[in-house]
Amino acid sequence: MRTFGVVTVATTALSVLAVVPTSQAASVKLSGSLSGARLPRPTAGVSLVQAMSLRNGALGAAGYVSGQGRFSLKVPPGPYALLASSVLFKRGKPTVRLVGALWARAGKPRRVSVSLRPRRVHKRTHGARAGAAARPSARAAVGGSAESRRVGVMDFTGGAPYQNRGLASMVVTDLVQLDAGPPCAFTVLELQRREEILREIRLQQTEFFDPASRVQPGHLLQPNLVVNGSLVSHGGDDVSYALTVVKNGKVKGTVSGRTGADGWLTASGAIARQLAKIICEPDDMYFRIVGYTRTETSSTAHGQRNVTDALSGGPGPVTELPECPNPFGCSNMFLLEAKVTTTANGRVTGAPEPGCPGGSFTYPTSVLQNPVRQAVTFDPDWVAPATASDAMIPSVGDVIVDECDAMESAVPQEVSAGVPADDLLSGRPVTFRLSGSGTAPSSGDHPGIAISWTLSESITVQRVKADGSQL
Repeated sequence: MRTFGVVTVATTALSVLAVVPTSQAASVKLSGSLSGARLPRPTAGVSLVQAMSLRNGALGAAGYVSGQGRFSLKVPPGPYALLASSVLFKRGKPTVRLVGALWARAGKPRRVSVSLRPRRVHKRTHGARAGAAARPSARAAVGGSAESRRVGVMDFTGGAPYQNRGLASMVVTDLVQLDAGPPCAFTVLELQRREEILREIRLQQTEFFDPASRVQPGHLLQPNLVVNGSLVSHGGDDVSYALTVVKNGKVKGTVSGRTGADGWLTASGAIARQLAKIICEPDDMYFRIVGYTRTETSSTAHGQRNVTDALSGGPGPVTELPECPNPFGCSNMFLLEAKVTTTANGRVTGAPEPGCPGGSFTYPTSVLQNPVRQAVTFDPDWVAPATASDAMIPSVGDVIVDECDAMESAVPQEVSAGVPADDLLSGRPVTFRLSGSGTAPSSGDHPGIAISWTLSESITVQRVKADGSQL
């Protein structure tokens, strides 16, 4: 049986960063070659290159290198550190090293060369891992909705050093190639060289670097899903693995198996697919209304009505996002409740009559305690915004006591608003801001008369734990 290690790579300073790009449009193609070492034979290992965003620590792209040393990645515009390694059938302590840095500028493809520092010369070959040569890497969503699932993979334990680091690096690369597609979007963070990246970013804040090209510190994302792994060697390339996906200190799922004597180089892809399925499984989710205001006004040539609502008695009860046993038949809607204080007043004018002295009548202000029920449409397994909608019935006067014969009403008028899914999932309070205005024809005492209406509503919702405490 043969064993493998990882060829170490030469470090290039991050000071090669250029001017900050002004455009943040389409993805940028990064292509080039990996040199400085003879690449592994098809059955002897793989080489890989990863592009880590210096803005937040996410892997923008990762891919395997062909047998000829070529690679091609697509990343969103921005500053990146380039990491490289070669997983080989040789003993030795494996490492993943920083090999360079660059700005990926929109509309300007880049060709780069990165160099591996050889530890040991191997027989030259032009082969590559089966299916890996020229395989395009999927673009990771460095920001936006993928940030709600931030995945970090720790070095595995239990096996030899070359096994612990080597298999973990391959799993990371395969996860990045999966994350832009089904079953959901997520961001893979680079953890192995994070301290080195932080030192370089801190160095850039000194007077020796151009302020226009500095990467601002304090923005590296932290993982909320961590993959830990334990290996058991059965001799040579044959190992058993037991991996866990942990979220907020709780095990979300496990992956286990055995590579067999000849399955090491192909095991990481299957492991990554199983991990992605666990990462994308919905969690138990709880929400509540923590803030609420609403103002509506209706007016006609004969009167006006004003209504305001404000949250009372503190946040509403906790609501669990219902589980959907059949994703193709779910409405993806849940209902939130709270108590509000409603204050209403108004006035009307009309022909002088008993109860309508002087042709006008002012309704006394009324204050009531009312429940409010708000539906939110949200699919935690997708990237679409969460949405909420509401409606008001434009009305003036009172349908029961029709003072001055000036009761007017129209069909309901609807407004809606949305918030990014990531914001709703984050645990921070997010606010749906619903507003609208217009006119609607009355079907009341003066059919067809225009009722002008305005509606402004703010519904603040927060994802919480089952007991209502903050995440």
